[in-house]
Amino acid sequence: MSGIEQVTDSLVLLEEEVLTRRAGRFMRVLRLKESLLILVLVVIVIFFSVNATGFTSTENIKTILIYLSVLGVLAVGQTLTIIAGGFDLSDGANLAFSSVVGAEMVSHGYNPALSVVVVLVVASLVGLLNGFLVAVVNVNSFIATLATYLIFSGAAYVVSGSNTVEIPLNQWTQFGRGNVGFAPDPVIILVVFAAVAILILRYTVFGRSLYAIGGNAHAARLAGISLRKNLLLVFALSGLSAGIAALIQTSLASSGSATFTGQLNLQAITAVILGGAALSGGEGGIVGTIVGVVIMQTILDGLSLMNISTFYQNIVTGFVLLIAVMLASARVALAGRRFMKRRRTVSSV
Repeated sequence: MSGIEQVTDSLVLLEEEVLTRRAGRFMRVLRLKESLLILVLVVIVIFFSVNATGFTSTENIKTILIYLSVLGVLAVGQTLTIIAGGFDLSDGANLAFSSVVGAEMVSHGYNPALSVVVVLVVASLVGLLNGFLVAVVNVNSFIATLATYLIFSGAAYVVSGSNTVEIPLNQWTQFGRGNVGFAPDPVIILVVFAAVAILILRYTVFGRSLYAIGGNAHAARLAGISLRKNLLLVFALSGLSAGIAALIQTSLASSGSATFTGQLNLQAITAVILGGAALSGGEGGIVGTIVGVVIMQTILDGLSLMNISTFYQNIVTGFVLLIAVMLASARVALAGRRFMKRRRTVSSV
């Protein structure tokens, strides 16, 4: 083995050791962040319990759980993408487009089960297109998914003829309007999807590769990780999450609509960043994201019960996003100062 190969192998082993140590530290910090988020959620719940009539009623709690499931499923897919150092701004448009395609099929008498498969396949293909643009064509993920957001939000209006596409009430009930005991079906779907994502991140090579790529793409490449394959797969999973969310949303509304796009993409990103993910990639977790989703939906529900206008709700969402981004930036700056301090200490020794 040549000297260059020996040096390269040593660098790879060193990078793998650094990534392993970083993952251990990250899990400890993540648990602290999640605890602080839960404390923030408790404060928010107490505030709305006092100021919003009916907030603590069983029916309202069930409503919060049902409607956070759509945002939650989107946010889980978004978490995987952000951990890998990317963005998916198209997920809301993907949801709307997929919902319209599925609703059109059901309304025209196609087999409902086939329609479900088509929705999931279409949404996954949109995600795969995003992955192709990012991983193969090397387009920045922000630009690529912004472009596909515009394309598929427009396509949703074209396919639906700018109309709401209604489906029979007895179709797709298992995705949004059913229950297993007290637990609504969409909440069960979210829990299962989130649990699968947790298992992927913690116990699979693919999950560890996402953290490595987001943390340092060059080091990940040196360690033998395929950036192209993993990025294609993570964007496809983000697309799949949009498809699952589309099934839930279409079931809840008994219709597909291009207007489903709304603010879901920005709300999903806000929940992910609020949950502790780093905009630069390499950090994040599903549990933190779910807590972030609960916080977002609780705020929106509480403001609605207080008869606060939707326009003001958008203002609040914007402030929450700013706060989340500033906190994330503060964490990065603090980590950088600690690193430089340890480096100076080692150098002085």
